[in-house]
Amino acid sequence: MTSKFNIKFVTTDGKYCQEEKKKFWKRNDLVIASLNMAKSKGNSQIITRIDYDMVIIDEAHHLKNRNTLNWKFVNSLKKKFIL
Repeated sequence: MTSKFNIKFVTTDGKYCQEEKKKFWKRNDLVIASLNMAKSKGNSQIITRIDYDMVIIDEAHHLKNRNTLNWKFVNSLKKKFIL
């Protein structure tokens, strides 16, 4: 993302994300995370309390069914815009 758009993102694959979950999600404005990582037990409680300007969902066509846990999780996020 940095080389394409000159915007620096962080990912959830580092040790810091695992050890300091609350700090990680609150300190980083631009995060790339899998849906499974975001909705995992320790992360989802933190993520659903944060106000986001924009959430971008890759492979959003997998969220067609409103009865799935993935759809319910994404819908529960506090966001102004979703792509």
